[in-house]
Amino acid sequence: MAPATPPKRTLWDTYKGIAPRHRVILGMGFMAFSMVGIWASDKLEEVYPPPVDNRVALVNHGEAPNPRRS
Repeated sequence: MAPATPPKRTLWDTYKGIAPRHRVILGMGFMAFSMVGIWASDKLEEVYPPPVDNRVALVNHGEAPNPRRS
């Protein structure tokens, strides 16, 4: 006799099956992870600035300068 397989559940059903307290902790963990990622991205950009060619210059109402115009 084959063992019974668990019922198919969607990701949302699985999430809703978690205790509310644990869902809050999980959500706060995702937010903290995101905040650390944004902070690390800013720090890395300070240490390793992008090349001058890729920077957006706010000249003439937000338009990038035309390198062909002298």
